[in-house]
Amino acid sequence: MKKLLCSALLICASLGLSGYTYLTDKAVELGKIKAATYYSDEWVINFWNSESEDMDEELKAIKEDGFNTIIVCVPWREFQPVTVGDIYNDYAFKKLDRVMLSAEANGLSVMLRLGYTWDYYDESDILKRYEELLYKSTTRTAWFSYAKKIYETVSAYPNYIGAFLTWEDFWNFINVAENFTEGYTAESLAKSTGYSDYACENYSREELEKLYGEKIDPERLTFPKKDTDAYKVFLEFYDDWLNRLLRETQEVFPDLSMEVRLDMDTYGFEDDEAADGGKKGFTHEITYPCGSASYSSNMLSANMGFGTAGELLEAEATAGMSEQILKKHAAGAGKPVFCDQFLFTDNTPGFEDNARLPEEEIDGYLRLMGPVFDRNTIGYGIWTYRDYADNIVYNSQFGLGLEGWKHYGGVRVENAEGSKMCRMDAGATITQELGSRNYISSENTKISMRVKAETPANIRIKLGSSETTVPVSGDMEIDIGLPKQEKYTLSIHTDRDILIDDIKVYSHITRAGVYNEDGSEGAHLQAIRDLNSSLD
Repeated sequence: MKKLLCSALLICASLGLSGYTYLTDKAVELGKIKAATYYSDEWVINFWNSESEDMDEELKAIKEDGFNTIIVCVPWREFQPVTVGDIYNDYAFKKLDRVMLSAEANGLSVMLRLGYTWDYYDESDILKRYEELLYKSTTRTAWFSYAKKIYETVSAYPNYIGAFLTWEDFWNFINVAENFTEGYTAESLAKSTGYSDYACENYSREELEKLYGEKIDPERLTFPKKDTDAYKVFLEFYDDWLNRLLRETQEVFPDLSMEVRLDMDTYGFEDDEAADGGKKGFTHEITYPCGSASYSSNMLSANMGFGTAGELLEAEATAGMSEQILKKHAAGAGKPVFCDQFLFTDNTPGFEDNARLPEEEIDGYLRLMGPVFDRNTIGYGIWTYRDYADNIVYNSQFGLGLEGWKHYGGVRVENAEGSKMCRMDAGATITQELGSRNYISSENTKISMRVKAETPANIRIKLGSSETTVPVSGDMEIDIGLPKQEKYTLSIHTDRDILIDDIKVYSHITRAGVYNEDGSEGAHLQAIRDLNSSLD
């Protein structure tokens, strides 16, 4: 471990870095960071409003599996519900304190993914506030206030070691801009975001006309279409904006880094005669240095660097490609790198044709990645430590009482067997507006819940226009399926007294094979333990 420490310090000294967060007195014993993204028995999007009654046991298991750090995603809106006024969610900060204390008690350091996009706090347009960061002063003020408050909260704990933004949490505006390529509104948005000024300051009118492929009026510039060469100007502008946002946030959140984008965007005029369709590649290397941060962060997936659809990869070649990618990132960053989101398998719907490691190659790849991470990074973080369902129910475990639920008849939350459960008297109903919350998959909806009925009861479960009645008795798990709908209300009615808990409405389970959704050991747990052991 001392050898690792000295090596890392020499790297920092050679790069002229100071204040290397991970190797201060707080984190000197880590050597290499080995992190698991923590979301308890739910998933990242509704972790903060879940009960997590087994947190201590879960964090103890993470430590026993060879990890020394957890990563938690901190959603902007759930911690700061509105961008006008200094208003924060007490329950979210109380849980953050609880996470820090429990992690410390179990010998774990904590890192944060700051500014996570998604939560189910309310039905407001969450993406709008990220867009407004480009042009609305009150939203920017709120962002810096949020970042400062989070930093002040976690930096008070000795086991806090660092935080990062991710490019993908701020990338949705790219899709918005594609809808504003002509008209007055497009001109206004291009001006207010600063794109017009950036383009005219960095390119002459003649250069812009050549890139746009048409005559332009610099005073009426709009966002370029993706199939023009001018699209690279917009990508350059956005990378520059991300860099500025990071630098300004670092003023209130010291040593904040960013997960940078390692893959390329394509752009340019179509050319049917060209083998690649005439498309050009745009790299985001300008973001790699991450301002004043002492390290640069990344997301690394096993299929990165392999472009053949459906290609089955081999462990040794894949580890070699992963090392090339990490080396390139480190060279472009000019400072140590951290892999905060390591994906060795991916069953996300819509990406079935991506190159992938077959099951029999995954363990070999994981064991080969120990030396790769050792040589090229200050550590890594696994994303899917425990398989999870894309549950769209807010306060699904009643840890916040009945917040988020409407109820009729005798309904209350009480402690039962160390967990909060919802007691429903005979004839009672609870409902939740699920709005247009997004599933991962387009498959039919699955609904599950735990029910305790002292006497046999019938539960009527309704989702939108579909409903079914389920007989229950004793302590049991309900698992049913209903047709998928876009907008819906979940309604649960009982004809007898019952206790109900752990309600999930979902379409997909993300699987990685470390731990299964129920907490049992997965097929690749031992290989992950071996990877961690090799980084000791």
